[in-house]
Amino acid sequence: LSKRPAEKPPRVTEFFSSIVYYLVLLFVLMAILELFHLTMLVDPIKLLLGSILVYSSRFFFFFLLVVTAWLIAKVLRMATLSLLTSMQIDEKFAQRLPNIALSKNISDIVFGLVFLFFLPAILDALALQGLLSPVNVLITKVLAFLPNLVGAAILAIIAWIIAEVLRKLVVAALETVQINKLFPCG
Repeated sequence: LSKRPAEKPPRVTEFFSSIVYYLVLLFVLMAILELFHLTMLVDPIKLLLGSILVYSSRFFFFFLLVVTAWLIAKVLRMATLSLLTSMQIDEKFAQRLPNIALSKNISDIVFGLVFLFFLPAILDALALQGLLSPVNVLITKVLAFLPNLVGAAILAIIAWIIAEVLRKLVVAALETVQINKLFPCG
């Protein structure tokens, strides 16, 4: 029995080097065909190479935008997480929201929103106009909803503060009346 060497997984560098190799090969083939004035064979190759160059520039900008969006989203996620952790949001809401890491969930939402706002530029870089218009409508609706969301959050915070103050007032009033002595429990 002969032992076969273990197959290596394909490497990214080998993939890109083979792409460059075949592109150069196509350019050389095109030059040779033009040298012999075989225009019927050269024109499809020119069309193919033109399309490859157009789409390669689109993929470059796509990759650049995705990396930029990822970096910005990652930084904002870390900043949001550290801010909410320093404010001890999870500890403050631990009784009301057990088993929920509120600071992590909010920072993940920030991460997703950054990608949502980069999505039109990413789709435009790939020239996917059919997907671009619904995404623009979605982002317009999200941006129109954000003031309502901020207003609702402010009202919820004010209501929570008022509820806490009223709770403390009621507890203080009942302790003043000594309600526990009037109605003993247990």
